[in-house]
Amino acid sequence: MKKLFVLILLTTCVFGYELSFDRQFSKDVIKDEIRVQISISADSQTKQKLLDNMKEVLKFIKNDKTVKQTNYTQTISPKYEYGFFVKNRQFTGYQGRVSFLASSKDEKKIQNYIEKIIKFNTKELKISLYGLGWVASKKQQSKIKDQLIFDSIMWAKQHIEVLKNKTNSKCKISNISTKQFSNKFRESLEPNSSYSKKRYSDKNTLNDSIVMPSRQLQSIYLNMFYIFECK
Repeated sequence: MKKLFVLILLTTCVFGYELSFDRQFSKDVIKDEIRVQISISADSQTKQKLLDNMKEVLKFIKNDKTVKQTNYTQTISPKYEYGFFVKNRQFTGYQGRVSFLASSKDEKKIQNYIEKIIKFNTKELKISLYGLGWVASKKQQSKIKDQLIFDSIMWAKQHIEVLKNKTNSKCKISNISTKQFSNKFRESLEPNSSYSKKRYSDKNTLNDSIVMPSRQLQSIYLNMFYIFECK
């Protein structure tokens, strides 16, 4: 839906004037990529034991090619317990963390990936999942933005003819600029389901079914600013 928000008439000279205003263009798209943030953590008295505990899951992550893995980070840091004074600290072991984003355009591939990776959960290795949900991919958003820019230019050309017919004025485009590009969710296309965080801290939870989120519409908005010179 397109709305005209502001219309300002500025007199530039005796025989001419400027029209400046904002206009919003939008398009609804179906989200095409499902993603989940995965966090893996482990604690151990020695660094070697820590690496041994994480060896198999790291091997799985490295070898799996079914989903896209991005934003990968891996850290190993010492752990301390502190006494009453900050200087009185005692070394208690090491903590390892791995975090990354898994994504795919195929819902079944993400579901299978989650089911596989949570099987590595043990008392020594904790698997946490965050923000499982659908998004519009960057490629899709870029494509829609280009289309909206094209629509905004075509609208400006058509509006020149409208001004000519209604005001008997000859107008030309002085400036077109993008003010804001944004997106937000719209109504669900399927029954609602929520999924914010799930931690697999014991073997009993491994039998829990993976509830996949609903796919929603996402609205892409483009706010444009126009200046017309008319005589």
